[in-house]
Amino acid sequence: AAGGAAVQTASNALGAATIALVKAAAAAQTHLKSTTQGECYRKDPKWARGLVAAARVVADTTAQLNEVSANDESTPEQVVAAARCVNGATARLVAISRSKGDPELHTAVEKAAKAISHATNQVVNVAKAKKQASKPQTAEQIVQELAKEGSRGAQIRAEFEAQAKIATLENELDDARNMLFALRRAVYGGKSG
Repeated sequence: AAGGAAVQTASNALGAATIALVKAAAAAQTHLKSTTQGECYRKDPKWARGLVAAARVVADTTAQLNEVSANDESTPEQVVAAARCVNGATARLVAISRSKGDPELHTAVEKAAKAISHATNQVVNVAKAKKQASKPQTAEQIVQELAKEGSRGAQIRAEFEAQAKIATLENELDDARNMLFALRRAVYGGKSG
């Protein structure tokens, strides 16, 4: 229950930071509308819709992070992936703010973005600590067991299993990178395939 309370506290901090970011983005967008005539910095749907739309993307990704971190079935890697989505969306918002915004308004957006980053890191750290308790055997524990067993065949089998797991993970990593590349191409208007 203590782990759940820590996740809730970190999620609440992230929610408060998200609200502050959305408010800062709304103020910056209002200022932009009053001072510009709608020129576009970059042909990207997230940029063309303005700061508020970019802030909504940050809010959506923070909601996703909260969902993943609160789910007992989630792995630390899933929490980190969700945090990377938050950080990417926040970075895009800051870039939009810098490209178009008044330095004073940009400062407010950047301050709120730093709070998002800090709160995101808190959620990740709490989720990792929560998952640490159910962590499988460490390499040291496996080596100690193999040393006690003394069987050369068991050592060879353990090394084979480790190599097989590495190969599987490398293939999964390549597949995931290719999927991310294809998604980004599709979002940013490139050709797929």
